[in-house]
Amino acid sequence: MTKKLKNNDPNYLINYISKQKIDLSKDARFNIIFYFSSLHTVFLLCTLLNVSRSGYYKWRKRKLHPATDPDSTFKKLIIEQQLLSGFTTGYRKMCLYLNREKKKYITEYKTYQIMAKYGLLSKSIHSKKNSIINKYLVNYNNLLDGDFSASIPNTKWCIDITKIDTDEVTLYFCAIIDLFDRSIVSYTFHTKQTLSLVSNTIKSAINKSN
Repeated sequence: MTKKLKNNDPNYLINYISKQKIDLSKDARFNIIFYFSSLHTVFLLCTLLNVSRSGYYKWRKRKLHPATDPDSTFKKLIIEQQLLSGFTTGYRKMCLYLNREKKKYITEYKTYQIMAKYGLLSKSIHSKKNSIINKYLVNYNNLLDGDFSASIPNTKWCIDITKIDTDEVTLYFCAIIDLFDRSIVSYTFHTKQTLSLVSNTIKSAINKSN
């Protein structure tokens, strides 16, 4: 941004700011001040952008000297233990492990928070929920038997779910592909990986193929 300036004329800065979005967040205003601070005083910039100097200096301190993660020590120990156990250690046992074995005092609630935040919760294969679901599963014959080729459209479909992490939300992308030409028959986005995500994609594909 500063490279575009041909001189130090404050009028240029005022004109630049006037062309920006009116609803600039404080973080965006502080960023503008940070980039132009070598050309103009912080007092002038804060006045033009209607923010306090104390607020800007606090923001700049965090930007230039980011605080270390207070949970980094626990996170490292939890990762080590989960790798050793194959991610089968629950948060209660993990709490006991940290307190007794590593002499790092932490509550069960805090242990759960850290494990959930960094995706370190146990991944039990034989959960009660899965056991209940498995009782009602229906076994179907394997009609494809490894043959994923198709001579005509809409005779063989393949369905897949892909997790997409964005800065704002995690999305699940469910798509049905026609094995005849590998074209996408139907697709659906959702913020949760639910049964309806799959069923809605299938219903959409059926409607389009009819």
